[in-house]
Amino acid sequence: MERKFFLSILCISMLCHSRVCGQQFIRNLGFEDFDAFGRTIGWEGQDQKKKYNLKIDSIAHTGKYATLISSKPDAGAEKDTALFGSLIMNNVLKGKNTIRITAWIKTENLSDGSASLWIKLNGMRETIAEKNSDSQSTKGNSGWTKHTLEMPLTFNVQSIYFGCRMTGRGKAWFDDFEIFVDDAPVK
Repeated sequence: MERKFFLSILCISMLCHSRVCGQQFIRNLGFEDFDAFGRTIGWEGQDQKKKYNLKIDSIAHTGKYATLISSKPDAGAEKDTALFGSLIMNNVLKGKNTIRITAWIKTENLSDGSASLWIKLNGMRETIAEKNSDSQSTKGNSGWTKHTLEMPLTFNVQSIYFGCRMTGRGKAWFDDFEIFVDDAPVK
């Protein structure tokens, strides 16, 4: 009897966890949700050469928070990239033709680089295509500006890694991501 009860509780908790995990990369598009350790749910920060500060900040387009990438004062002259990324799995993409991602970006003293969105389409073992919105990036100081990226989807796309990134010096805030697959919003 105890074993059946334990297995029932385990199955229920796994089901609840899988439902939450299955939505984590989608539901936190405004950077408002955090795990028990204070980390942003569904987003991963990357700064391989440790030239940037990546954090959640209270300067937001809407809501309470946005993500902030800022260059460190001692970063040196070598250009690098820092990013926040999230993942969309194949079950959202099957039989679809296009993906469009939008987000709002604000910059302060941005120089020698860009603040942009990016999308990476992944196959089983390789990158199929990549695209960024560097051409939409403004230099210096800019208020909240909406950026958009769109890419065609092919049958062999297994996942999409997307997010925001900054190169160069200065600060960039990113907020209010939206994802559209074949013009339908992904919730």
